[in-house]
Amino acid sequence: MSSIQYVMTSRGNRVLSYNGHKFHVNTRRGYKTYWRCAGRVAKGCTMSITTIEDNVVKVNNEHNHE
Repeated sequence: MSSIQYVMTSRGNRVLSYNGHKFHVNTRRGYKTYWRCAGRVAKGCTMSITTIEDNVVKVNNEHNHE
C-alpha cells in the first residue's frame, strides 16, 4: 500500500509526499494536477504522479535514486 501525504512548505506551497519521496507541482489543468519528483533536476529522476482532486490516479516510471 502506498503512503500519500500532502505537506505545506514554509513558503506556503503544497508538496506531495509519496512513499517517502517528495513531489512538486509541475502543471495544473482543470481538476488534474501533475507532480514531478523533487529530485528531477539534481538526480535526473523521471518519476511523476497525476492526481485528480487529491486522489492519485496515475504513477509514471520509478525513482532512479533513494
